[in-house]
Amino acid sequence: MRQETALEIVKNLKHKQFKRKVGAADEFDGLEIDECVICLEAFADSQQVVEIPMCHHLFHPDCLEKWFQSQIQATERRCPLCNIEVSLPALQNHEQ
Repeated sequence: MRQETALEIVKNLKHKQFKRKVGAADEFDGLEIDECVICLEAFADSQQVVEIPMCHHLFHPDCLEKWFQSQIQATERRCPLCNIEVSLPALQNHEQ
């Protein structure tokens, strides 16, 4: 079975515009996250981001694609924050 490419995975993630919510932020272990943890740049309002649906973590699309490409030797691609598996089958199972 062939392994899907990083681009195929990123294209199948939810793409949306980032919108900062007053008084609320994405959280990871109690820390507010309003930046891409891969490049460490803050998300700008209305900037295109991708969301991993299983964990709801947000990233710049290009950053996440490069992250997945850097894991080319790995048998599984994983979220940079929580290490959850991100694959086409995992995405399809999450939708059900």
